[in-house]
Amino acid sequence: MENVCTDKLRVNFTDLSDFGPIPGTPRFWRWEFGDGNTSTAPSPSHVYAATGSYNVRLVVSDGNCESEMTQVIDIIDERPVIRSSAMEVCAANSLIFNRDNVDPNNIVRWEWNWGDGTYAPVAGDNIAKTFRLPGRYSVQLTVTDRNNCTSTSNILAIQVNGATADFGVTGRRCEGDEQAFNDASTAWHGYAISSWTWNFGDGTPDETVTTRPLDYKHAFAAGGTYNVTLQVTDAAGCRTSISRPVEVRNLEAGFNTARVACKNTPHAFTNTSSGTSNTLTYAWILEIIPRQRLPVHRRPTSFPVPTP
Repeated sequence: MENVCTDKLRVNFTDLSDFGPIPGTPRFWRWEFGDGNTSTAPSPSHVYAATGSYNVRLVVSDGNCESEMTQVIDIIDERPVIRSSAMEVCAANSLIFNRDNVDPNNIVRWEWNWGDGTYAPVAGDNIAKTFRLPGRYSVQLTVTDRNNCTSTSNILAIQVNGATADFGVTGRRCEGDEQAFNDASTAWHGYAISSWTWNFGDGTPDETVTTRPLDYKHAFAAGGTYNVTLQVTDAAGCRTSISRPVEVRNLEAGFNTARVACKNTPHAFTNTSSGTSNTLTYAWILEIIPRQRLPVHRRPTSFPVPTP
């Protein structure tokens, strides 16, 4: 017996009866397909009118003796239909998917193809799925039945809204210097970005603007690494964000040395500079200050003058 997956109501029956070793023995077949139809062909093909379980009976005869065999066959033709709680959703929000027109008792394998490169072998109903990135996704369910035949559902075109947030930063990255932050976000599905919110990770209040922030200035008061976050909101009300570390360098030059040096004698300078950068460079500038001659102050002296 062979099920034809391209025509799931059709079954091809193959006779495997043994009529014995005597050549020329008469052979007779009677197939009863369990739906009221019969056949006398050795290996018939039969199309059932409906799905279900059928008791198939084969009786063979050589004119003198008879033998029979009965087998239950299952005619399965599952045609799944899927639906979603919504056809549009914001990125990172969940959708609920349901399936109908399927008898779970006939299915041995389930495979949800979410259209984002991921799959879910989930047999249940009310299945939650979250799309993390904006885009359009084709969702489909494939099932494999007990006859090892596969069926695919309708395709749901899911639109996931939300801009793709992105930004860059330029500047010297020095403590107290203004850094220039530039939006590089991309809008999707015709929903323009309506607002940009910056969180600079340094304890300052969030800053929201409604015009695209290009060359947006911010200065960090102290050195360190700050997790800067840009959140964008599009015209569909969807919010997406991106965070990036921004390193701000804190440098302080310093050195120790004796304040008196002897001519033509090596003099030691000790570097005490500090900073958050791992690639510090140093330049020593020795400036010669001309020696100033100290003024000479003379005290007037008086002598007694003899009188004549």
